[in-house]
Amino acid sequence: MAFVIHGRDPRTGEKSDPFFSNATTEELARAEATTQGMVVDLVERHEDRTPAATTSLSTLGAARPIADGELQYEFMPHHNRIIGRLAATMNAFGITLMGLSMVYVICILALPRERMPAPVVPAVLAFVFGGLILYAADAFRKIVRTQGHDVDHLMNAMIRLRFIFSLMMFFAALAAAALVVVIAIYT
Repeated sequence: MAFVIHGRDPRTGEKSDPFFSNATTEELARAEATTQGMVVDLVERHEDRTPAATTSLSTLGAARPIADGELQYEFMPHHNRIIGRLAATMNAFGITLMGLSMVYVICILALPRERMPAPVVPAVLAFVFGGLILYAADAFRKIVRTQGHDVDHLMNAMIRLRFIFSLMMFFAALAAAALVVVIAIYT
């Protein structure tokens, strides 16, 4: 038998996210919830024994019912803190990178062209990558700020990160090829 347990946080009294238990009886499910630090309000029998539903999420997070009746993983508060810190760090890095690109543009305008070869390319790349990092950070931030779609937001964030790193790899390969050409020309 499987159960979905609903309850409250014992310190704040606020409603906790429900979680899924594979306990064999309602009493065991209630005890598992109490061990996880929940004041139990309701234990519902859950007949769904699909692979997604039979994985006990009580030690990892919470399974949340969504519109079509499926259960989707919901991160626990300590997971959200880690993801939130990642989003904040990415945000700070993206803003810093964009700020540095602006400083670089100011240097381009202030210095003679002979002193700064190909000046616009690094500034544009820094600005673009800073913006893309902010874009990816937003997807991580949604994991923390929303309920019921953590896995969807995590997958979206990973897709965004893969795009950013693929783009970086492309430009690194392009720069390496240009370097080889320049060395070949001048040697």
